[in-house]
This record gives sequence, structure tokens and C-alpha cells, in this order.
Amino acid sequence: MSDDTGQEPSMEEILASIRKIISEDGEDTEEDEVTEPEPEPAPEPAPAPEGNDAIELTDQVVPPPPAELEEITLIDEVVEDDVLVSAATTAVGASAFAQLTGAMDLAMRLGGVDRTLEALVKELMRPMLRDWLEANLPAVVERLVQREIDKMSVKSGDD
Repeated sequence: MSDDTGQEPSMEEILASIRKIISEDGEDTEEDEVTEPEPEPAPEPAPAPEGNDAIELTDQVVPPPPAELEEITLIDEVVEDDVLVSAATTAVGASAFAQLTGAMDLAMRLGGVDRTLEALVKELMRPMLRDWLEANLPAVVERLVQREIDKMSVKSGDD
């Protein structure tokens, strides 16, 4: 088994780092916020002797009073802002946009339902791309390999 303790932090170091970050965050928020000082909590009663299993209940727990509910008023009528165009003009504009969207969908489909303009372009470009690669790929690869060999020879000459 290899010794990884030098490379990875121990659990204690990780926990210490987390505690440090939390304490720094706590200090930052205390400096940023202006709050009223909290009243000091009442001193805790002395613990009961360990031999006695009975628990003494001296403090009464009083539930907080329910918060007052605000009355909500409902508005029945819609307040209309100053509109720039009438409802008829809005309907005509929406209809025109719907018609444009439908025309775009039809234009994208060529021939079959699944055939789009993009698919047609890919189909037409494939033979042209194949011809270009056959003509130019060997020269491009040779040029790039030669460039890498030159870089390696320059580096080995410097060492």
C-alpha cells in the first residue's frame, strides 16, 4: 500500500478547514449586519443529581400568541393600463405571428416529414467534403506532423 498521507489532507485537517471557514463566515456576517444586542439568556438551572431519575420541571412553556392576520381585499375588476394598441390590433398581430410560425415549419420540411433544410444541406455537403478531404488531408496531416517534429527537435536541442 502506498503512503498517501503526504499528498491528501487528513480528516482532522479537513474538519479544521471547514471550522475555520464557518467561523470566518460568522465573523463576516456579524460585521456586516447591525443588530440589536440579544438579551443574556437566563442562567441554566443546576443539573439534577445523577442518582435521581426524576426530572424537575420548573419553567412553564408558554406558546407565543398567534400572529394577527391581515385582512386581504380582493379586487374584482381588472385595472387596465394605458394600452398602445386596441384588442383588434393585438389579435391581428398575434394571427400574423402564428401564420409566420406555420410558414417556417412548412419551409423547414422538404419532401418527407422528417427531412429538414439542415438534413438536405448535410446530404449535399457530404460528397464535397469527402472530395476535399481526399485531396487535402494528407498534406495537412504531413504539415502538422512536421511542425510537431520541429518543435520537439528545437526543445531537445535546447536541453
